[in-house]
Amino acid sequence: MGRYQKKQLLKRRCRPVTLRGLHKAAFTKAAFLIFKPYYYLDQPEPAALHYLYMKKNSATKKIFPANHGRDFFIFITTLTAWFVLVTFFTCVYFLAIPRNTNTSPKLVVAATTFPLFDITRNIAGDNATVLQLMPPNSSIHNFELTPFVEEKIQSAQLIISLGLEADGWTKSVAEKYAKKTFIVSSSPGISLHYFNNNLPDPHYALSIKNATTIAQTIARYLISLDPEHKNQYETNEQLYIQKLLAADKIITEELLPFKERKIITQHNAWWYFAHDYNLDIPITFQETAGKNPEDDYLKKVVSEIQTNKIKTIFFEPQLSTELLKKFATQNNVSLSSIDPMDGGETNESSYIAIMLENTKKIIESFQ
Repeated sequence: MGRYQKKQLLKRRCRPVTLRGLHKAAFTKAAFLIFKPYYYLDQPEPAALHYLYMKKNSATKKIFPANHGRDFFIFITTLTAWFVLVTFFTCVYFLAIPRNTNTSPKLVVAATTFPLFDITRNIAGDNATVLQLMPPNSSIHNFELTPFVEEKIQSAQLIISLGLEADGWTKSVAEKYAKKTFIVSSSPGISLHYFNNNLPDPHYALSIKNATTIAQTIARYLISLDPEHKNQYETNEQLYIQKLLAADKIITEELLPFKERKIITQHNAWWYFAHDYNLDIPITFQETAGKNPEDDYLKKVVSEIQTNKIKTIFFEPQLSTELLKKFATQNNVSLSSIDPMDGGETNESSYIAIMLENTKKIIESFQ
């Protein structure tokens, strides 16, 4: 090795080595060792043990000292450090994201009418999937089972129904697919009204007091099927009952200023609501739900309108209003819609919101 080469070697060895430069050198040498690019040694032994050269643009360029053992150690150390860092931050990222550790499938519940559906989904929260069986603008008085509804029933573990023959079509389908059925009307605490023919009135969900009992009963039933989420069901039940009681208080206070509280509805679905808030329904437009009244009966309706100075007849969006519109025009009364919520509503709707909206329309008829 010549004098100039020894001088350059000593100068290079005494140069400060940074961590970045060390890693760069290690990776560069590793690349050379792995992919074996063309290089040549311009000095005989022992200079070849100290320098590697690469030909570039017909010039000889010094690359790095040929200390293979040290560079291999640095290369492995660097890879290990990067692997540890990447693994650490990956673990931090995934651990920071909340995960649902419950791998068991969700409970699927199907409810026939919108009040039962909305009450159930408020109690269930995210712990169960709740399906609405009756579609929009359908009535319990004329609903017929469809393949789509039957498919929903087939996918559910539990069917929640009104009972009282209002949604009796669920019985045969539940038996067909061996599904559990919970009939709400059979629950203790539900206050039922009976018509003159001794048949029970199935519209008991139009009473917020009954809705409170329904919520409590559904919560107990869900807990029996899914005890793992007992605490969530009980918490949801308490919160929802507070909302029901608040709505009940609002309706009571808003109706308080009105002494005359007589209304006429399209059919006899509103006894429970009227009973809770001291409303008087002297007669309904239809003597039997879903059937047009006879002329003799219509004369009685006219008499009640005149006697009680009724300004508005309340119809239901689920029932035909063709004859009612003609009657209203002939007798100079207006029409307003109140919803018994048999069929499905939009996702933005709620049982409480519709009850408050119904109250608002009734109050407008008193003014």
